[in-house]
Amino acid sequence: MDICAPLLINARLNGIRGAIHRDGRDLGWAQFADQVARFASVLRDLGVREGDRVAILADNCDLFMAAFFAVPWVGAILVPLNTRLNPAELTDLISLSSPVLLLHDGTHGALAAAALGEAEQSSPATMAMRDGPESLLARIAAITRNCCRAPSAGALDQVGANAFQLSTIPSAQQRRAIELIETITP
Repeated sequence: MDICAPLLINARLNGIRGAIHRDGRDLGWAQFADQVARFASVLRDLGVREGDRVAILADNCDLFMAAFFAVPWVGAILVPLNTRLNPAELTDLISLSSPVLLLHDGTHGALAAAALGEAEQSSPATMAMRDGPESLLARIAAITRNCCRAPSAGALDQVGANAFQLSTIPSAQQRRAIELIETITP
């Protein structure tokens, strides 16, 4: 089973029901699936391709959960890094996994920089997930402003189609996910 299929199934069946609770607000399944699709689109724009590795150094948060689905959505491999490791240990893990991109939250930006500073070989590109105008969240928001709006409660049946339009999933994977959704809905 494709790892993204449960996300799309829940978006279709549970729509506006809460998937993630953050800072006093709920993000429904449809909104979360839309965020994941936009995240995947940003990853593609950054040059992440099938088989690449994307490392993440962050506490549990909504964007960490989105990365869990968005990275495999583009065919890449997620490499979660333990935030309790010291820079030398992180450097070893980064060098062993050879990620093309290192995502980090604001809390661990200095730790990421220290780990990459100790690296002897070429370092991956880095991106803050939430802080600044060039952050991942800012790029996701730019997609929202520039190409479409989040699905409304009346458009929840189209969330899978909206998500596919926003990212570049290979057509075979797209067909499998659509077939799976159609088999479980009346």
